[in-house]
Amino acid sequence: MLFFSWQLTLAAASVIPLAFPTVWISIKIINHFGNKHVKIKNETSSRLLEYIQGIKLIKSHNLSGDKFDRLEAAFRKLKTESIKLESGAGPTMILSSFILNGGFTVIILFGFNLLVNSAVSLPVYIMFLILGSRIYEPLFHALLFIGELNYSKIGVSRIENLRNTKQQYSSNKNYKIENCDIEFKNVSFSYYENQILKNISFSIKQNTFNAIVGVSGSGKTTIARLIARFWDVESGSIEIGGKDIREYSMENLLSKISVVFQDVYLFNDSIYNNILVGNPNANYDEVVAAAKKAMCHDFIMKLPEEYATIIGEGGSTLSGGEKTENFHCTGNTKKLGYYFIRRSHRCSGSYE
Repeated sequence: MLFFSWQLTLAAASVIPLAFPTVWISIKIINHFGNKHVKIKNETSSRLLEYIQGIKLIKSHNLSGDKFDRLEAAFRKLKTESIKLESGAGPTMILSSFILNGGFTVIILFGFNLLVNSAVSLPVYIMFLILGSRIYEPLFHALLFIGELNYSKIGVSRIENLRNTKQQYSSNKNYKIENCDIEFKNVSFSYYENQILKNISFSIKQNTFNAIVGVSGSGKTTIARLIARFWDVESGSIEIGGKDIREYSMENLLSKISVVFQDVYLFNDSIYNNILVGNPNANYDEVVAAAKKAMCHDFIMKLPEEYATIIGEGGSTLSGGEKTENFHCTGNTKKLGYYFIRRSHRCSGSYE
């Protein structure tokens, strides 16, 4: 276009800088409402998952109406924030489109003036009219993409914050755990502002069976997880074999620890492969021995394909007791170390 008429080209391009202030305003609006929208969207997703995962409990206690009201309120709030986001950024984006499309009007009027004054020929004028009707559309889509890109940056920033989280320290020393005595020395630990353990000190001798007893929320599970270094202590130290557990590499430490979690999860695979999770190198005899220790060998042998039987995701084809027993098998296949097993009973308290 510049090759045929620099005057008409400049006239056509003159509206482009005028559209940028409206785009800048749109970006500010998207950043303001977008952060709230993403937060509400995540909360709504959590509420939906909570409702789906807890549907059996909700129905058993006849709470479906109350719980659905909470879910509906979350969706209503998401709808409100979505409208704010669209209604806030929408008008400015439409205004930028109006400004860009105004360039075609400039081409018509200014080009006609040049045509009358013989500054451009009729074919050139017609060419500019044809091209002028098309050049602003991709520019408008580019401006829309800038708005969408800034909304996506909100999610990217959350991912970057996660990626930039400081990694847990892992020693590169190859200390082996020879003695399995555990000792807590003035250990303190908090979840955010809620302090769970405060200056706790005790010792556990190897080759002994120990129970940690207390009310819900007193820190029983936290103690087990601190020993396995799922988190690090805030103050004090935990020692195994006379050395701070932070001096051992994560591989050496976890090779001596088996944890049976409170939440049972089984993979959509054979029973045999699920038991192998605890020790992938175990042979068939060791898997059977682990199943016998967990007292689940008998019911496995009654299944259609015995150990080769495929169980659904999360153990959906097994009963609750069978899932728990199978999960205990996983712990039994791990090389002998520590076992932390928690069972909770609403009426009789809990023990570990």
